[in-house]
Amino acid sequence: MTAGKALAESPESWPTYNNVASAFETITAEAQAGDFVYVHYSGHGTREPPRQQFSNESTGDLVLVLLEGDDGQQESYMWGSELAYLLKGMVDKELVVTLVLDCCFSGSVYRQDSDVRFAHFKPEVASRHHRNLEKSLSTSGSTHTTRDVSMMPNWLINPEGYAIISACGPHEVAKELTLEQGGKREKFGALSYFLRLTLLECGGVSNKHQHIYSLLRAKFRKSWPKQNPVLYGNKHRGFFDQYNSKLAAAEIPLMEKNGVLHIPLGEAHGVCIGDTFSLQSLGAQNKPSADTVLSAAVTATGPLSSEVKSQDRDVKLVKRNLFAKILTRLCLKNFPIQLEAKLQRQEEWVAELTKRQLGVQTEISSRFASFQVMLSQDKEYEIRDASTGAQIANLPPLMEEEADVSYVCDILEHLARFRLIQDLKNQTPAYLLPESFDAHIRTANGTFGPGSVIDLDDNTIAHLVIHNKGNKPLYAFAFNLGPHWQVENIYRGPYEVIPPQNLDMMFTGTAKRKLRMTIPSDLRDSGSCEDIIKIILTTHPTTFDLLELPELGQSFKPKTVRSGDRQDAVHAPEDWIAFHFRIQTSIK
Repeated sequence: MTAGKALAESPESWPTYNNVASAFETITAEAQAGDFVYVHYSGHGTREPPRQQFSNESTGDLVLVLLEGDDGQQESYMWGSELAYLLKGMVDKELVVTLVLDCCFSGSVYRQDSDVRFAHFKPEVASRHHRNLEKSLSTSGSTHTTRDVSMMPNWLINPEGYAIISACGPHEVAKELTLEQGGKREKFGALSYFLRLTLLECGGVSNKHQHIYSLLRAKFRKSWPKQNPVLYGNKHRGFFDQYNSKLAAAEIPLMEKNGVLHIPLGEAHGVCIGDTFSLQSLGAQNKPSADTVLSAAVTATGPLSSEVKSQDRDVKLVKRNLFAKILTRLCLKNFPIQLEAKLQRQEEWVAELTKRQLGVQTEISSRFASFQVMLSQDKEYEIRDASTGAQIANLPPLMEEEADVSYVCDILEHLARFRLIQDLKNQTPAYLLPESFDAHIRTANGTFGPGSVIDLDDNTIAHLVIHNKGNKPLYAFAFNLGPHWQVENIYRGPYEVIPPQNLDMMFTGTAKRKLRMTIPSDLRDSGSCEDIIKIILTTHPTTFDLLELPELGQSFKPKTVRSGDRQDAVHAPEDWIAFHFRIQTSIK
């Protein structure tokens, strides 16, 4: 969609502001709860300065460049806050919304390039279309209130009800491909083109967004590595139907360099030398083929990627679509379990814990364990913190006659994974040194640096601030380690990119997000709870889906892993750093 050419369609089909807004409103009025809505925008985008309550202060806000005028030759803007308002109407009606934005809103493309899907922000166009405050997302009423830590939105809304796939980050370029079609040269948006190929190859729309997104990123990695599409919102929904849960949840493409295979998971993800993965190719019908199942082991680890070795056919695997599933995680042995001597069926306990790659200590006096398992006088299993002796809170009842050994070991594995993420840190960062960034949480009581314990009243807001002091983009990941032993991605997108400061391009170098802290309803009688806000900064796009955990007891399904991104000249060397803030929320 580009102004400047005569439009073949009738005016009611032109991509004008009124037509687009009317289409959203008509669908919202006519659709029923549970209906699926797919919106695909392929055109130009721009960015406006961060002026709204929920603006992205690091990069400014997305604006869609639409058309207007009797001949459709003038430009008009749909503000991101207006788009959010239209989406909110659909989500409030419980429609299942997928929005694809194949446009660019990068300030780094201020140059003449006909293939770039970016348009300069024009004040004269903005003046013709004043923001309709009554149809703009400008209040906090749309935030998700069932989570004990919720990220206040910018132009995005309740993330449970929608998924948005955007062509690139705000510092990247969304470009067009020129291809031969029927003897003619035609242009396609890169996202639209690769998304179509992905859907054709993975069996259509019967996959959840997380799976489609992983395959999509793999295609960009191979053919268009400087552009990284981003998935926001609910990654567990599908396009038009309930996704097929039997399909692989995600894929991980292998990279080959000088005959060596690489997997885009590294030390930042808790990967260790000796970890093993199953690698499985998808058949023609997107069903795993039994004769293509292979295993691979990690032979060397890097900050964000690792070398792996399979028994055979290494080089041939590179050209296949594979998904990986972790078989063993040796890092869990760093969180051994002490078993009280009077526990019955000791051999069964040891076997179950070993099967989960957990170390076992049978001597209570051992000082190297992380958790102790004891049996109380009431014949109830107790799990204690080995370093303090304190009983682990917020666990389900574990009566000996009702809770079998396997179930208790599932809980111990969950706690070990939680502790792994809590303790995750890089002792030897090479690029992300203290002088290259600044991070703090600001409250009404002051400013707190990493490692601080912060006291807050229930339902109050804290401000997370991350400042990029270097000259390369930073990728920020934020997780809530909650009182129910869950690890949740509170950005509800893969990451937030923080470009270095460049005020000419509206890049402030600083990301500011609001966190609303509330006590979960089932813990309100206790009067308080504790959350840990874990921040990971990287020099490259990656994914930390592997670290996420549900609330304890919800699911113990093994995680699959998704693709990362190869090193590119615009990035600093692979590096990462992790730190946390401990927040204690109380009812007063």
